[in-house]
Amino acid sequence: MSAKEREESLNFGNGIDLIDTIKAVLESGNSVELNATGYSMFPTLRPGDRVIVKPFTKGELPKPGSVVVYRDNNALVIHRLIEVQNNNGEHVFITRGDSRQESDKPWTIQRLLGEAVSYKHAKMDHFVKTFIPGGWRYKYNRRILWVYFKTKRLLNCAFAYGLWPT
Repeated sequence: MSAKEREESLNFGNGIDLIDTIKAVLESGNSVELNATGYSMFPTLRPGDRVIVKPFTKGELPKPGSVVVYRDNNALVIHRLIEVQNNNGEHVFITRGDSRQESDKPWTIQRLLGEAVSYKHAKMDHFVKTFIPGGWRYKYNRRILWVYFKTKRLLNCAFAYGLWPT
């Protein structure tokens, strides 16, 4: 999906932005369920997982190690909070996907939408664990992701050529 198609899919066609609607629901104190996309949070979250996001209460700051949802231009990002810095009285957040090599660019509290508390994978509910991965964990997760893609590709080839029973 191109960036333009993704942007159009987030717009209801009448000028109402889906991200603004999600933000309004969270600001009203209600939780939302979002569909995970991409592999940056692998193996914690996988594409298709249904993530429950709860709003923060007034004055509450997320704790390092929690998985937060923030707005990045016309997209929602679900990444783990690594660090909260105080920059001249303003909080700056550093996040990173569990299988990413580098941290995201720092961002401010105005972009924060909520915290991922649970997710549904393979018809089972799971709680999102709060922890700060060590440097080895990112390398390990990237290796698991590499093996996952290689296995998926081999199985697709086996099915395509009839080498694996259906």
